Amino acid sequence: MRITFRSALTNVLRSGIQTPLESEDQIRLLFINSIIIVGDLALALFAVRDWIDRNYAFSAVTGTIFLIVVFLFFLIRATKNFRLGLWFLPVLMALFYGYLVAVGGRGSSGSLWSLSYPLIAIFLLSYKRGAVFTGLYFLGLAVLLFVPGLSPAFTLDSDFKVRLLGTYAVIFIFVMEFEFIRVQAQLEIERSRKALDKTTKELLAEKAQTDGILRNVQEGICLVDSSFQITGRYSDSLEELLDREELQGLSLADYFERVLPQREAQAVRDYLAMFFQARVNTSLLKEINPLSDVRLTTPRGRTKTLNFSFSPVELESKTFVLVTLRDETATSELNQRLREEEDRAARQMRHLFQIIHVSPELLLQFLEDAGDEIADINRRLKINDHSDLVEVFYQGVHAVKGNAALIGLSSFSERLHQLEAQLQELRIKNLEWSNILVMTVELSKVQAELEEIRGLLEKMETFGTEMARSVEQKDLIVLTLERAVSKLSQESEKEVRLDLSDFNTAEVPPGHRKLVKDVLVQLVRNSFAHGLEAPEERQTRQKPRWGTIRVVCRSVQEDFLLTYS
Repeated sequence: MRITFRSALTNVLRSGIQTPLESEDQIRLLFINSIIIVGDLALALFAVRDWIDRNYAFSAVTGTIFLIVVFLFFLIRATKNFRLGLWFLPVLMALFYGYLVAVGGRGSSGSLWSLSYPLIAIFLLSYKRGAVFTGLYFLGLAVLLFVPGLSPAFTLDSDFKVRLLGTYAVIFIFVMEFEFIRVQAQLEIERSRKALDKTTKELLAEKAQTDGILRNVQEGICLVDSSFQITGRYSDSLEELLDREELQGLSLADYFERVLPQREAQAVRDYLAMFFQARVNTSLLKEINPLSDVRLTTPRGRTKTLNFSFSPVELESKTFVLVTLRDETATSELNQRLREEEDRAARQMRHLFQIIHVSPELLLQFLEDAGDEIADINRRLKINDHSDLVEVFYQGVHAVKGNAALIGLSSFSERLHQLEAQLQELRIKNLEWSNILVMTVELSKVQAELEEIRGLLEKMETFGTEMARSVEQKDLIVLTLERAVSKLSQESEKEVRLDLSDFNTAEVPPGHRKLVKDVLVQLVRNSFAHGLEAPEERQTRQKPRWGTIRVVCRSVQEDFLLTYS
């Protein structure tokens, strides 16, 4: 609020003029507007007072002057020409003060206003032109006071009139002397300022030849003495590159101890010491430079890749090291992104070679199931209770990994296997927030890779590429059951046939596919563990050597009926 009020007040006093003004003109502009504002307030009060006292003539004159002054204020603001006030105000005030003297005012107080005229006229018009206006007003005031019949002021006490003119003359002379001294002092200050500006420009021109290079060069440049301290002028870019201000006197060796591991910092200190030995092999030092491309974390926590180069310099029989520093962060990050893109392209190529052997329908079912698992994990991450988060995460990743391996996405399955191993370690530890953060990041990577697989599938469909049929066109539920029966048969050495002749997966509601698949797999495991006998035992009981698992699925009106036997 204070800033807004100050800005508004400055705008009013400067008449909305935004362009810079000379100091003298600016003072006069502020003085004019101050007189207008204060004078208008006084005129408004006098006009109201005279109206209340039924002095309608005084009130009308005062009100007219008030309106003229208001008009002058807006005229200066509209034209942005404050010099209108320099001439208009002295004339207007001379007429108004003369009117007050002529009519007398209350107790002849109107004549006292004349004492302020020398100050206003001389300040606004300078001491030469202001003296003319002030002298003319003095003569006019004397005529009104001493010529009979011109105004009621003639009837005032003679001593009062003489004292009034005497006081006016004293103020006139004092203001003239003050203004003359002020102007001369101002001129002297201006001459001194110009001389100082000239000397300063000459010095700056000479200094600019050196500073111009150091100010505009993008590299960091400095000199280091035998104590490894930065000495003399250094380039402005150096502070930005080292991410620290006031580098004068800073020891580079101490700086590296803060931003590098201890062993590397010591190696840098030993390297810099070589430049101050009696014999220096410059080419060898250039080859063994430990800071040619160094990645470090600055004192303000920024990670940068910087390239330092060092050269010995002899100045005034002393040895210094010229240090040149370039920021290679952007280049390093670009190379990193290129490597990431290459890895991503290679990963997509591996995925492509694998998904061409999977039917689009089967792959879409996998992506849908994987998306459901990821969504379940995301929902658990948003809940404050993380007591079983690792277990939920582990089970979800395990399920997606199993499905990926089942349909032949071995590369993605291996990726999930590594994540599963990490989660296995977390299952026996106390969960911390850092672990949750790592899990969230890994989950985002899994999602990104799933989106890559989905994107590859969409591209293949867009260009009409037919999928290779190395995997038989079957439903994911059917394939899961067949693989489960085959695997368990080998492990338990039991002969089992799977009858799915009446199992129509199209009847399974889309929202229940995952649940149906998980339930049927568990039932198959239970059958091998508790229901199906070994072939020899079955023959002893006069049963066929092989057992049969039959799954039937059909719709009954609006219901879905699943039979397992």
